[in-house]
Amino acid sequence: MPHPQPSLPPDKLSAFIRAAFSSNEILAVLLDDSTAQSGPFDGGCLIVAKALLLLTGKGTLIRIVRHEPHTQTEHYGIEIDGHIYDASGKHQNATAWINTFASRELIAPPLLFFAYGYDEASDIPDDPRAIKELTSLLVARQSKDFR
Repeated sequence: MPHPQPSLPPDKLSAFIRAAFSSNEILAVLLDDSTAQSGPFDGGCLIVAKALLLLTGKGTLIRIVRHEPHTQTEHYGIEIDGHIYDASGKHQNATAWINTFASRELIAPPLLFFAYGYDEASDIPDDPRAIKELTSLLVARQSKDFR
């Protein structure tokens, strides 16, 4: 498994993440080579979050959960030093992250809440092989972009 990379300031990490997840090479892992067979916002979010945890070597797995019609995890990300990250980059806090997600998914924000950790009942795919492959690509890209 790749070693965590040196810490980047939040804005540089955010820009790196946004650029990486707009590249065909990174997206191909999620779309073609993972059990998710989907992008970072429609099924591949747990793979992305775990790869970001491995890339940075720090942070906490977090999730957005829907209250109704039944409680279910909708999206994963990570929290580092109070900032939230997913494939779209940095969000200032949980409220901003939820609002961005709600807007993208056309869900009313009051139906969503923030939670920590992995949800074993979730049907969002967890693919260790794809996580490792994605992390390796991210590490190589970060090494190249920030030498």
